[in-house]
Amino acid sequence: MLLSAITIGKDDYSIPELSAGTHTLKVVNASGDPDGWAFIVKLGGDTKAEDILPAFAFLFGGQQPAKMPDFSPVGGLMGYTLGDSFYTTLDLAPGNYAVIASVGAQGLPYSGLTKSFTVK
Repeated sequence: MLLSAITIGKDDYSIPELSAGTHTLKVVNASGDPDGWAFIVKLGGDTKAEDILPAFAFLFGGQQPAKMPDFSPVGGLMGYTLGDSFYTTLDLAPGNYAVIASVGAQGLPYSGLTKSFTVK
């Protein structure tokens, strides 16, 4: 099991290079925003990180996106105080992923930070 850190800044993420396998990730909140959520999703097909947030408009507001993105949650925290940091252990398969957080969100649908990364 490998220990790595993902840092959520005020307007960007710092994501280390991750290999396939089990990782314990320390998710560090360096944004100054104590409230919110952060989670990691595996992207399917040609889905990109920025395709995920419009799906929230459908899930929370009934506005269906032109194309529903292909993704599946793999870890993180929702409905909590983000605080300084938290740990999550994930078994990552090779593929494309995204980190999505409410940092910088502007109401519904949540329009917070997203960033893609690839696991080899």
